[in-house]
Amino acid sequence: MTAIAYLSLAELRKLTGKARPRAQALWLRRNRWRFAVSGAGEVLVSVEYWHMRLGADVREPAANDEAAPDFTSLTPAA
Repeated sequence: MTAIAYLSLAELRKLTGKARPRAQALWLRRNRWRFAVSGAGEVLVSVEYWHMRLGADVREPAANDEAAPDFTSLTPAA
């Protein structure tokens, strides 16, 4: 099972513009972001969801993404 990475406190503050968890949760609700609240009252937003909402492509490149082009068909026939 893979551990879920969450935004840091600084990242949450930057995203919401709020320092207090209650205000962060209110901002997230108003802007229709998915989040959870821990037993300690901390707001949790997954890094993966954050990237998805902001349109970042964070996928690993496929093996063929880095492949060199095949120019053999462009050379003149002998």
